[in-house]
Formats: sequence, C-alpha cells, structure tokens
Amino acid sequence: GDQRTLAVAVGGSNNEDKPLAQLRLEGPRGPLLLYNRPGASASSPTVLVIGGIVGDPDSPFIQHLQRATGDVGWGFALWVTRPDLLEGSLETAPDPGRADDIHACLQHLKQLTPDASLHLAGYSMG
Repeated sequence: GDQRTLAVAVGGSNNEDKPLAQLRLEGPRGPLLLYNRPGASASSPTVLVIGGIVGDPDSPFIQHLQRATGDVGWGFALWVTRPDLLEGSLETAPDPGRADDIHACLQHLKQLTPDASLHLAGYSMG
C-alpha cells in the first residue's frame, strides 16, 4: 500500500500538532538528532520513524503521522537526517543504512520510557 496506510491505521489527524522535543544524542560516528514526543502515559507505545537519506521533520507524511499518533495517545519520534539540521561533517553524518545509529535512537527511547513498546516505521529507504 501507499505510505499513508500506517497513519490511517493508528487514527485520524484532527488534533493540533504537539511540539516535539529536539534531543541531541551521541551516536557511534557523531551526534544524532532525535525529535520526540512521549505518549499519553509511561506505557503508551511509541513510533520511531526512520526516514531514509533525508529524514525531514517538515514532510507531509511525518506531520500526518505525528498528528495521528498523538490522536491515539501514542508517542512519536523521528530520527532526523536532513543535512541542514545536523551538526558535524559528512564523516559524522547519520547513515540510515547503519544499524548502530538506529540502535542509539532505540536505546535512548527505551531509557526514556522503559515500559512502552517501540514500533519502527521506515519510509523512503531507497
């Protein structure tokens, strides 16, 4: 199906956008940027979106999924890989093909909400 299928499955998009915290994490090759909004409770599931070469927080798909997860009380996180939002150089830039960068994001989210299940959503992965 098309990439909106998951967003439709978890709810509508009738509420206002909730702000995302911008977290700087230390990744295996350099700094990582993770946008995060916790769920309604400590045990609410969280969706972590991994967005390919350019994980863009301003894309319509990301904004829709952020609203849809908020509508049902789920947490939302985005591993941002859009170059103009990142620190460092090309040598330290996140690589969506490397599992260790993704694991750093997952470990951080699990520390924030140890009782919540985590769900990965990948898009535009080539």
